[in-house]
Amino acid sequence: IENEVNGLLVESENAVALAGAIETLVRDENKRKKMGDAGLKRVHKTFSHANGIRQLVTLFDQTA
Repeated sequence: IENEVNGLLVESENAVALAGAIETLVRDENKRKKMGDAGLKRVHKTFSHANGIRQLVTLFDQTA
């Protein structure tokens, strides 16, 4: 997660910070949409079929 790009990071076990982050997203539709779009773009890029195949080929090359 990239803070303020595709999500909001909060300190572990900090309920007040978590509530604030959730409230920010509830109130700011534009931010919510931008972060959602950025997250989806990252998922498609990181977990695409082509990327998975490249990673398998690299793994096979390393073990051969």
